[in-house]
Amino acid sequence: MKKGLILSLMCASALFGGIHETNDGRFLQLYADNDPQSAILAEVPTQSMGLRTLKCRSPKDGITWCKVRFEHDGVRLTGWSDKKSLDAIAARPNTKPTFEKRFGGRYEEVGKDILVLDDGFIIAGSTASFGEGQHDGYVVRTDRFGNKVWSRTYGGRYEDDLESILPLGGGFIVAGATRSLGNKVQSIYAARIRANGDLMWQNGYYNDDDDRYGAKAMAKINDKHVMIAGYEDHIKFFNSEINCYLMAVEDNGLHKWQAYYGGEDAEMANSIVAVADGYVFAGMTDTWGHGDEDMYVVKIDKSGKRLWHNAFGYDDKEVANQIIATRDGGYLAVGTT
Repeated sequence: MKKGLILSLMCASALFGGIHETNDGRFLQLYADNDPQSAILAEVPTQSMGLRTLKCRSPKDGITWCKVRFEHDGVRLTGWSDKKSLDAIAARPNTKPTFEKRFGGRYEEVGKDILVLDDGFIIAGSTASFGEGQHDGYVVRTDRFGNKVWSRTYGGRYEDDLESILPLGGGFIVAGATRSLGNKVQSIYAARIRANGDLMWQNGYYNDDDDRYGAKAMAKINDKHVMIAGYEDHIKFFNSEINCYLMAVEDNGLHKWQAYYGGEDAEMANSIVAVADGYVFAGMTDTWGHGDEDMYVVKIDKSGKRLWHNAFGYDDKEVANQIIATRDGGYLAVGTT
């Protein structure tokens, strides 16, 4: 069955393929009276069509209050909300798909990461239809309506895949895994490309000749440096030891720093976010936790020293695929169980 890369636009400001904290929340608080000190009757979903404004009163202490009715599945609630919150909900873009596009050729294409740009989107993944290898890194640039502006392939004669893309220096940097460059077993792949997709440089990064390395995500250190998060699979005859692997590269491709994190069994980093005092990455652990595999979240300082780590899960397999920092100083991880 032919598999292609699909882009479906939900709204112009959405972030795809992950999680994003909204500015105005997904729920509306209904108050018992037109007073912020009154009791909160309920929190109702703002995406529902069952929200109706009945009437609004003149400003009270500078706030215009409106009587609101919420009806859904036989439930009816009546309360009060400030008009500013109601206007913010009404101003949201339609969340129904406005286009769906497919990109690819005769064989399989996969999209792994996407950036929302001012004038469109850019997608990174892999292709078996184009390029010079068995699989190649694949980047597609579109306008805001999903029409393809350009597409490029990156890599060499063998298998190369992209997992992450970030803006850098007026262009972009991509990262993934390569068997064409580096130790030829499997190395971390990184390439810098111009805004039009032209390749500036590409490298394969590794430590040991017989180990496997892969990048899963990136975070900006500053305008000239990027932190890459992934894994090192240290092959030892009939078994292997997998560690979280972090490395920093300059905008010219120079390898600056690296570190390993993990225990006696397997750990892998799938996502990373930069915070004020360091970095937080998330993935999976086989060493700590409650079950076979568990979500693994680690915080390090800017020098790479581990500040804390924790495992989350139950009796079976749990894996974190992405993590973000929330406005209240915490973190939100999503994945599979």
